[in-house]
Amino acid sequence: MALAFALAPLASAQAFKCAEPKEETALRTRLLQTELMVAALTCDMKTQYNAFVAKFEPELVPQGLTLRSFFKRLYGSKGENELTSFVTAVANQRSAESLPLWRTYCQEAHELFSQTLSLKPGTLTTFAAAQQFSEKHNFAVCQMTATLTGEE
Repeated sequence: MALAFALAPLASAQAFKCAEPKEETALRTRLLQTELMVAALTCDMKTQYNAFVAKFEPELVPQGLTLRSFFKRLYGSKGENELTSFVTAVANQRSAESLPLWRTYCQEAHELFSQTLSLKPGTLTTFAAAQQFSEKHNFAVCQMTATLTGEE
């Protein structure tokens, strides 16, 4: 899908930070939510966006809390401001990228809304992770290492 986007300007500031798996899930969910928000504003699909928020609020709220905790862990008292800056930068970049391809973008956004709104509750995070733009948050994923001791 051509709704993919790159966040190169954000990469340098966040390359040294890493997200735990649940934090990565929250980032991916936020990228989907932001993609749909930009589509709602760009393509006059506010009704669909409101339906998305209403349907998936039970999933969006805990993911949002995890995202806030993630930014607080990384940035301390500046976490809320950094989160706001991150979300704004993602939305601004996506909006700028969608404008030259407005008609195609809106057709694809309509399809993304259709797919999203047809999901069953409890499946939003899995769907978000499957989107090609879901890894464009530019935070490294923390690598878990296991130690083998040979003991049983």
